[in-house]
Amino acid sequence: MARCKKSYEDQLKAVEEQIAKAQEKLNHLKEQRENILSKKREEELAELYQVLQENELTVDDVLGMLQESEAQTA
Repeated sequence: MARCKKSYEDQLKAVEEQIAKAQEKLNHLKEQRENILSKKREEELAELYQVLQENELTVDDVLGMLQESEAQTA
């Protein structure tokens, strides 16, 4: 009986180690995802800023245009 109990303990320990490794991998992947999203956001903002500069617009100008457009469609 003690032999089976040890075997179960070994099995549980092995599974718990696998879970810990999987959790580490998941945490690493989530961190990578956040880094990618952050870089994407930075590039999109830079592109948007470039368009604003090229068209000599301010953020307030664009917000006003969007609010006018929204009011016309409502």
